[in-house]
Amino acid sequence: MDDQRAREAGPPGRREAAFLVNAAARGAVPRLEVVGTTEAFRDPGLARAVSAQSGSTEAQLAQGDLPSPFELSVGGRDYLATLVPILSGSGEPVGGLVVGRSKDVELAALREIRRSLLGVGALILVLCVPLSFAFSRVLARPIHQLPRARRRSGAGTWTCRSRPRAGARWERSRARSR
Repeated sequence: MDDQRAREAGPPGRREAAFLVNAAARGAVPRLEVVGTTEAFRDPGLARAVSAQSGSTEAQLAQGDLPSPFELSVGGRDYLATLVPILSGSGEPVGGLVVGRSKDVELAALREIRRSLLGVGALILVLCVPLSFAFSRVLARPIHQLPRARRRSGAGTWTCRSRPRAGARWERSRARSR
């Protein structure tokens, strides 16, 4: 378990990895130390940060009861990480493998989806506002014609009709197609 094996566990640019070993005496509460790591995880306080930020204690490592995934801050960058215990044949913890991926990389797809949805929403808004004004004018046209018809009928002209529009033409064409 060295830096070369850690690079194999986490391909460059995509994942970071570190091997932690139990440096405590046999039967004692495990104490983690870093023995191999990728470049981004090369931090002297990584073992302590893994224990603190994963919410796990070394005793939980011994039981294999670890929270996963957890947030990990190393070298000023935030990662989503997973800690996998490495147990001996007798079930004692001999170490662990921490694999993490940058939160920026993990959330890039979600940010792209959000940006696309905002663009589609803006396009729909730009198209729907003028259409709604056009539909409201068509629907309100007979109401706007009522005062003129009222004045003509008040003057005794009972032949006043509102001009047929697209709706009447549609009705005539539908009647012809039957």
